[in-house]
Order: sequence, then C-alpha cells, then structure tokens
Amino acid sequence: MEDTVVQTFTSVDGARRVHLFQRTRDATFGFEESRWDAEEQCWIPIGPQVDSFTDTLGRAITEARGRVRWLGELLQDATESSDA
Repeated sequence: MEDTVVQTFTSVDGARRVHLFQRTRDATFGFEESRWDAEEQCWIPIGPQVDSFTDTLGRAITEARGRVRWLGELLQDATESSDA
C-alpha cells in the first residue's frame, strides 16, 4: 500500500516542492522535499525528511516549516498576507 499525499506546497519559482503525506501502515504523517530536474524531467527527493513521523498533519507542517527554509518563508508570507 502506498502513502497518501494530503497536501503539497510548491516554491514560488516552481523548482521545489514539499509533499505532506500520511503513511498507510500506521497513519502517521511525514513530509518529503523534492526538486525539479529539468534535464531528467522528474522530481528528485532532497534530504532526509522522510524520517519525519508525527501524529497529526499540523505537526508535520510545523516540522517541515522548520526544516525546509523556503517553505517556512512561503508560509510566513502567506500568514502575514492573511493578517493584513
């Protein structure tokens, strides 16, 4: 059984993305950052984020924001825009 992607964030330039997913085997959440490889025309995973295990989607987002700089900045900008 495959994990289920529940949310995806893409960088402003479209070159990176973060998938937040729920594991089928134990219902925990995690995330994975990928970068777009134009030469290969595919997404390539970056870093060790697949070792993230949290019990809620909210906690997975918080962890991803702290470990993926551009995502933290993207979500911070979104929060500031909605507060205005």
